[in-house]
Amino acid sequence: MNNLENIGEWDGVEFFPIPHHEGYAVSKCGKIRSLDRIAKRDDGRRQPLKGKERTCSINSAGYKVVIFSRGKSKAQWLVHRVVAMTFIGGIEGRHVDHIDRNPLNNNVANLRVTNYSGNGHNRIATGVYVMKHGKWKAQIKDGGVSRHIGMFDTREEARSAYKEAKRALLGWFPA
Repeated sequence: MNNLENIGEWDGVEFFPIPHHEGYAVSKCGKIRSLDRIAKRDDGRRQPLKGKERTCSINSAGYKVVIFSRGKSKAQWLVHRVVAMTFIGGIEGRHVDHIDRNPLNNNVANLRVTNYSGNGHNRIATGVYVMKHGKWKAQIKDGGVSRHIGMFDTREEARSAYKEAKRALLGWFPA
């Protein structure tokens, strides 16, 4: 891990500065906040703004994203990449993998920097996906048509349902 200095604690969580994103901080569990700052208003006056925890949205692939703004420019970042960039380093041109395969778990202990192939070895089998709300969806393709199997609380339940559907469709399931 990089040597970082804790810049503050809010609600019992330590925050550290984010490289290349002055005015923002991240925790080891993936919470992101803006820091107290002075903003220049449209009328030219300066206004103090209190820092606050940033709201993250979830993209179509199920990953948390955050928007950093500086003046009128904005940049969207994947939260797991921000955590890895801050605490692990060396992410440029590399993949950041969620060890437990849960794209919503952005704890630094759950992330590893790898290449495309290494990331692929940790993928969930085809037909099992995590949804925005945290439930796991199982679906199977039959003749090029996706068929919904169901929504499940855990990856294991979804995987089991997928295997059953695959066996029913093919009469077998590869190991």
